[in-house]
Amino acid sequence: MPPDRSLRDNLTRVAATVAPDVEWHLAATRRRFRRRQRISRSALAAVVLVAIGVAVPFALRGRHDTSGRVVASPLTNAQARVLLQDTWVTETVTMAQVKRTLTEAGLAAHADVVTVEQGYPTGWTLRITRGRYEVRSSRGVQTDNGAWTVDGDVLTLKPTPCTCTLTFRWTIRHGRLRLALVDDASPDIGGVPDEAFARALFTAAAFARAPAQTPGPTAG
Repeated sequence: MPPDRSLRDNLTRVAATVAPDVEWHLAATRRRFRRRQRISRSALAAVVLVAIGVAVPFALRGRHDTSGRVVASPLTNAQARVLLQDTWVTETVTMAQVKRTLTEAGLAAHADVVTVEQGYPTGWTLRITRGRYEVRSSRGVQTDNGAWTVDGDVLTLKPTPCTCTLTFRWTIRHGRLRLALVDDASPDIGGVPDEAFARALFTAAAFARAPAQTPGPTAG
């Protein structure tokens, strides 16, 4: 397993049952690993492990400020890149999902054009690698590709070849990536705002991590 996937899987698996917020997951995971290191050096390891198993959930849930809100540790850009770099897939997205998404954004007038041009119903595969991304439909058609950057919980996509810029807020909860469009600084396409296409493609459904590929048998 590649180091990045192993690190990401350890971070998300250990913290996933504690809180749904990815930033909070990372902070909780670091605390748990530090506890385990101290436990391994203790002569009373077995007893301490039992005590921590009971106490940690309460300690984590009790990490609040005076207003009662959970205090999240800052997510570094390096951590964000590790979490995002992967292959993400949606289930089949229907015309009804797209029309509902565009209606909620005040773009219902463009729903028919978007659903026809993007070929719904279809699923999407979003592949994020080091500095590059691409999106393909379930029919294998490349719909979008370009460069990407991340700044905390803000993901910026710069499709190629154009001067377009799409900005999203991203979250990973329960193993699913959701994107919320913040801004689409792109020209209209045939009189239809690019925002309508972007919302349909990136926000109508959540993305789940694609299963890791198992190497095939080698020839003898």
